[in-house]
Amino acid sequence: MSGRKRFASDMTYVPDDISDTGSSSDSDSEYIDDIYSGTDENFSDSSVDSDESENSFSIQNARQWCKIDMQNIPPAPASFPFIGNPGPNFTMADDATVLDYFELFFDDVMLQIIVKETNRYAQQYMNKAVPKERSRWKKWTDTDDKELRLFFSVLFLQGIVKKPKQEYYWSKRHILQTPIFQQVIQKDRFILLMKFLPFTNNEEFDKDNHPWPKLNKIYDIMEHLRNKFRNLYIPDKNLSIDESLMRFKGRLSWKMFIAKKRARFGLKFFVVCEVGTGYIADFLIYTGNGTVYNPKFANYPVSTKIVLHLMDRFLGQGYCVTMDNYYMSPQLADILISERTDLYGTVNKMRKDLPPNFAKEKIPKGDVLAYQRGKVL
Repeated sequence: MSGRKRFASDMTYVPDDISDTGSSSDSDSEYIDDIYSGTDENFSDSSVDSDESENSFSIQNARQWCKIDMQNIPPAPASFPFIGNPGPNFTMADDATVLDYFELFFDDVMLQIIVKETNRYAQQYMNKAVPKERSRWKKWTDTDDKELRLFFSVLFLQGIVKKPKQEYYWSKRHILQTPIFQQVIQKDRFILLMKFLPFTNNEEFDKDNHPWPKLNKIYDIMEHLRNKFRNLYIPDKNLSIDESLMRFKGRLSWKMFIAKKRARFGLKFFVVCEVGTGYIADFLIYTGNGTVYNPKFANYPVSTKIVLHLMDRFLGQGYCVTMDNYYMSPQLADILISERTDLYGTVNKMRKDLPPNFAKEKIPKGDVLAYQRGKVL
């Protein structure tokens, strides 16, 4: 899950939470004001059973921005009733281990895809290349799911036992030796598997017809994992959307550089997570102009498309999503509220559709300035 998780649980719609704009900083990131969504009196608990047409919300009928009298604060709007069905869609034994849960995601189907493509790619390579006399790959034999489980276990262990060079994991020097690696898999075999480990058939790639050309190398595996995250567990009401940077130093046109991140170079993921557990309910890999979003959101700005793409299957069920000012806008608030979805977040004061002259308002430090438009505060 993203590192900047914002907890939406136990929050209430109270105007006192609307941010103080008395900061003296000139940075745009400092000029943010909280926008909260919720229902007005028409969606109070007492009206849940009323006719659906009375509860429905129309953006066209939304009121203009009205300044709130902080000496006479109106009642906090109620949230939409939650009608989701959260929880796991599987059963496990009481004595199930961490490995049992891991294999719900990294299952036999996924392993068989990797086995098949690894063996295929090794054969394709050997059919084209001319081996040197002492080439390792002259010793290649087809792999299977059992061996790949060992291979991946070594990869995971290397993430815990850090060494500056790959060869040191199989070193027999007393000062460097870690015997478990040699016991699990031979060095030459590990290197061969690394060389021939693909996740798709390169010879069948058709750029014009592939659903996501920039991710063709990992697309099948990515979609398999994504469907596992989406289907194995249904998150509870409170969700959070943010980005995560996965460290990567290879060559990609859409590799990101973010100076403030600990891992400055990498691949950007947008994720929607359950607040209480951090469970990843869905994710989207950012590939620049080639990023594939749900086509029904094509006409929206990128930041809005990201949220709607990730939230699509949760709309209309009373979920509540928290996000930061990269995504939040009055337009997005209107869309989500029209889909019976609550939201919390900060918004940059330079966004469109905020109250007139809102960015130029000057108020004493410690005071609060609040506006309301329909169900948006």
